[in-house]
Amino acid sequence: MSQKEKLWKRLFHDPYPRDFTYNELTTLLSQLGYAVKQGRGSRIAFGPGPDGMILRLHVPHGAGENVLKRYQIMEVREFLKKEGVENNG
Repeated sequence: MSQKEKLWKRLFHDPYPRDFTYNELTTLLSQLGYAVKQGRGSRIAFGPGPDGMILRLHVPHGAGENVLKRYQIMEVREFLKKEGVENNG
């Protein structure tokens, strides 16, 4: 199983993964073909995707913070579903 497949399974596991990191997200989205663009401050944009959509998130920050919050994971899942992205290995 490839790294992309493992990360995909973790992201879409129910219940949601409470330890999914920003680093894992950037790795997965990069492997899916999304460009990562740094915005102002802690803002980050992924995209554009196949439909031209862009996912905008805040990077977790603070001492040792790297884990995504529940709402961020749900936002990423919804974005990928709307984009029609599937785990195709």
